[in-house]
Amino acid sequence: MAPDRHAEDDCRALLLRMARGIEGDLSPAERRALAKHLAGCRRCGEFSKSLQRTIALCREAGAPAMSARARARARAAARGVIKVRGKR
Repeated sequence: MAPDRHAEDDCRALLLRMARGIEGDLSPAERRALAKHLAGCRRCGEFSKSLQRTIALCREAGAPAMSARARARARAAARGVIKVRGKR
């Protein structure tokens, strides 16, 4: 693939693949395809590097402790989403 000479749909699909990759949900073949695209697409490569830096900074900063009330609200919201999706 020539740099920056492909369909933008490839880049959109890559964003979904990157998200799955962050979660560790890519097969070896998908990881290779992702690496190939990033090597051949300047915009996506730059985005990937920026995303990796952002994730590293977030990890370094650590997560603030959640209050018991905030945890309860988050759990209730998650249960609501799961319940709605289960009805589809």
